Amino acid sequence: MTNDGVIDKTTERMRAAIRKVIEDNQTSLREWCIKSGISEGTPRSFLKGRTKAIQSSNLIKMSDAVNYPIAALYGETPKQMPVTGWIREGGRVQVVDKVAEMPTVDMPTGWDPLTIAFRVAGTGALPELGDGDTVFAQDEFKAPDTLFGLRCVIRTADGQLYIGRMQSGSAPGLVTLMPINASPLIDLPSVRAMHIFTIKPAAPRG
Repeated sequence: MTNDGVIDKTTERMRAAIRKVIEDNQTSLREWCIKSGISEGTPRSFLKGRTKAIQSSNLIKMSDAVNYPIAALYGETPKQMPVTGWIREGGRVQVVDKVAEMPTVDMPTGWDPLTIAFRVAGTGALPELGDGDTVFAQDEFKAPDTLFGLRCVIRTADGQLYIGRMQSGSAPGLVTLMPINASPLIDLPSVRAMHIFTIKPAAPRG
């Protein structure tokens, strides 16, 4: 088989994969590109066979816009990773001991060895998160003041985990936590937090 033959098969696999994403999301290429923040011209030319590639930077933006692993846009089978815990009512996070018995999810765009995944269980985290959503975080605790206002997984001084947003407390070293669908936890000391870098909805929600 020639190299051109390999390239042509890869290209056709990508075109088929992109068309499938459009069908699965019940969208149009134009709407997808607007959501991705890119020009529609190159992807449309690619799908029509006028060009043989899309810039990798554009593919990454397209992947992020629809919460698809970038491998799926290349027509490849995405690699799997285990879910390490559950997000329960009020944004409580429950880490499990036996990860091998947990479901697996597609690795997200930007995956690295520090990535961990949590699965939302139930409707207690509505409206921000829905049942079955997957939350990806960086398993590396950072100084809380660097993550104020961002989605985080927070560990309190007593070892409890929550998902929510932090803001400064009434004095240095204290923070106020705004858990999802729960009352604020005011002036917590010694909080540690890890940044959530993407959330994959379980299914399209209007």
